[in-house]
Amino acid sequence: MKIRKCEVCRRYTLKLYHCGKMTLKANPANFKEKYIKVIYDS
Repeated sequence: MKIRKCEVCRRYTLKLYHCGKMTLKANPANFKEKYIKVIYDS
């Protein structure tokens, strides 16, 4: 299962746009993917 770690709020989530500090809710095109690191649950 893929889970993502938000590099800003340090939480783990299945949602891509969960952190309001770094996302624009209505405009995912402006989302900075460099803050999200995709990791794999082992």
